[in-house]
Parts: sequence; structure tokens; C-alpha cells
Amino acid sequence: MMVTPSEILTVAYLLFGAAVGSFLNVVIYRLPLGMSVASPPSRCSSCGYQLKPWDNIPIISYLILRGKCRSCSRSFGASYVFVELLNLLVWTLLLVRLGLTFLTLIEAFFSSLLLASSAIDINTRTIPRKLIYVGTVIVVVLSAVYAVAKGDIGVLERALFLGAISFLVFILIFFASRGSLGFGDVRLSFVIGFSLGIFGARLVIDFFYIAFASAAAYGITLLMRKRAGRKTKIPFGPFMSLGAFAGLMLLNSLRILG
Repeated sequence: MMVTPSEILTVAYLLFGAAVGSFLNVVIYRLPLGMSVASPPSRCSSCGYQLKPWDNIPIISYLILRGKCRSCSRSFGASYVFVELLNLLVWTLLLVRLGLTFLTLIEAFFSSLLLASSAIDINTRTIPRKLIYVGTVIVVVLSAVYAVAKGDIGVLERALFLGAISFLVFILIFFASRGSLGFGDVRLSFVIGFSLGIFGARLVIDFFYIAFASAAAYGITLLMRKRAGRKTKIPFGPFMSLGAFAGLMLLNSLRILG
């Protein structure tokens, strides 16, 4: 049975997506603590056992070890494998939606940035500026390479313009809300507007609609169930991520605003 180059690249893409998901767990755990994501090597937080390479195989190692440390049998928690599976699912959906292209890889990195930002925002109610800055630089540089290779600098210019517009809108909301909106959300808004802006302004509009509508629906639900008050703050990063990813999935098919 012959294997085509496209099939090889597809498998490599999915394996890379699983590996990125594993790295996201390191980012989600260490960045809020001010730790380096590069060193020291991953280890059990209970007994200090340094994980071997075969203990770090995304998803597979978790299943083999049944989610426990090889040394002390302490449970790592389901969140680790959940992040790996979710990131792999997101990369797979993008592959199906956009095809096997360099642009898909850019949007996959972007989506992983959203996933890490959302998880940290849920856990700490903050989004580390280092994560946003590094993630934004990677996405912009990759997009510039894409635009040059395609011979269409206009794509990059449009993305930068829409990223700036998105940032400006969130800056205005930040001041109008008197700090109810976190500035981490403002920083994140640029890379969202930029990444969606590659496809055009309509995706950015869809992002705004879905993000704010879903956040409002969630807030109303909490109020009705008396699980929150009018002044209760909820992390907005996950709703921004939902709006951005939904926009990518709705690309060229369903348009919420008609």
C-alpha cells in the first residue's frame, strides 16, 4: 500500500498538534507561577519524580499510567489529558475546515494560544502578558511568511488593520467599563482580530457577536440560578476564544449577521 506525501504531512500535523497540546499543559501550569516553561524538565509535583520521555507521550502515556505518577501513584488529574485531547480536536477541525495548508498551521497555533489563554483565565482570572506577546509574535511572523510566499502583502496589511481595529474597540470597552474588562482581554483582542482578519472583516464581526452574546447568555444564566450577582466578574477570555474559533468554523458557510 502506497502512502502519499499528503498523508504523511497529515499524520505529522496531527502528531505535532498532540505534542503542542502536551506543551500547553506546561504553559498553563507554570506561567501563572512565574516559572520557566523550558526548565526544569517536567516532574511530579508530589514526589519530584522527573518524567521520562516515554512518560510524556501525549495522551498515550496518560492512558498507560492511568493518570498517575509512575513513582508515587499520585493522580495527575484529568485536566492534563483533556487539554491534550481538546487541542488535538481543535487542530483536527481546522484541518477538515481549511485543508492541509500553511495557513491552517498558522490558525492552529493561534487556536492553541486561545486554549492556553482561556485555561489560565479560568484558573486565575488573568492572562499572562508574556503568553500573549510571544503568541502574537509567532502568529504575525508566520502570517508574514505566508503573505510573502503567496505574493499578496495585502493580506498582511488587512490583518494588521483589523487587529488594530479589534484592539481599539476593546480599549474603548475597557475604559467604558471602568476596568470590568481585564486588560489581558484587550491584549488578546489584537491577535484575534489579526488572525481572523486574514480572511476578511466579516469574521471579526462574527467574533464580536459570538463572544459578547455567549458571555451575556452565560451571565444571565448565572443570575437566574442565583449563582452570581450583578457585580460578579467572569473571565471573558474563554468567550473571546469561543467567538474566534466559531468564526473560523463558520468561515464561508453560515453567517450569523445575515
